[in-house]
Amino acid sequence: IRRLVHEGYSVRNIGRQMSILEPQRASEIVSEIKAFDPKFVVHLAAHQTTLHNGASIVKVLESGVVLGSIMLEAALAANATFLTTGSYWQHGPDDSSSNVFYASAKDAFHELSNFYRVKLGLSIREITLFDNYGPGDNRQKLLPSLLRATMTGEKVSLRRSDALINLTY
Repeated sequence: IRRLVHEGYSVRNIGRQMSILEPQRASEIVSEIKAFDPKFVVHLAAHQTTLHNGASIVKVLESGVVLGSIMLEAALAANATFLTTGSYWQHGPDDSSSNVFYASAKDAFHELSNFYRVKLGLSIREITLFDNYGPGDNRQKLLPSLLRATMTGEKVSLRRSDALINLTY
C-alpha cells in the first residue's frame, strides 16, 4: 500500500475491527468502496492456518469467502475491476482437490467470483501465489534458512534434491 501511495495512487484500506458477518457492516463496506469510486478493488485478506478447528474455520471463511464476497459486491457497485489471489495449495496431487481447508475455501471463493464474472459481468483478475515469504515472516522457509546458514555457517538439509519450488517475495 505504501508503494502505491508513494507512486501517486489513491488507496483506501478497509480494515476489520469487528466481525464482518454483521449485515450492517457488510453494507457499510460496499457503500465506502462505492463512494471511493476505485478503478480496482483488491481482496488480499486471508487467514491461513494449519489448524482445523471451529475457531479457525470461522476465521478462514470470514476473511476469504465472506469478506471476499462483500468485496465482489463492492467492486460491482463501483464498476471496478476486482483483483484477488489464489493459492498453489488449491491444487492437490491429482489437481482435483485442495490440499487443506484454507485452499478449499479459496476454491469456494473462486466459484463465487465466477458467478460475478459470468452472470453479472464483473471484470476479475486472479493471481495464483506460490510459496510466498517476506519481511516479518518467521516460518522456517527455504530462502530465509539459506540466508541464515550463510551468516552462521550452519548446515541446511533438504528433503529432496529434485523438488520443484516456486517462490514469491
